[in-house]
Amino acid sequence: MTGVAAQRYDLQQVVIEEETMHKKLVSLVFSALVMLGLGTAVSGCSTIEGAGKDIEKAGEAIRDAARNASD
Repeated sequence: MTGVAAQRYDLQQVVIEEETMHKKLVSLVFSALVMLGLGTAVSGCSTIEGAGKDIEKAGEAIRDAARNASD
């Protein structure tokens, strides 16, 4: 009878370890996705800043063209 009790205990321990490993895996995947998202957001800031400068230069060119046309 002691052999059966030992097997049940081992099975319970395996289930607990699987649940722990599953939680760790989910946590790792979530952390990786968050890091990927942050990396994308940070790299996008320089792109948005560059686009803002390009739009500003285009606006200045239109303003200058309008001033030259009125003269």
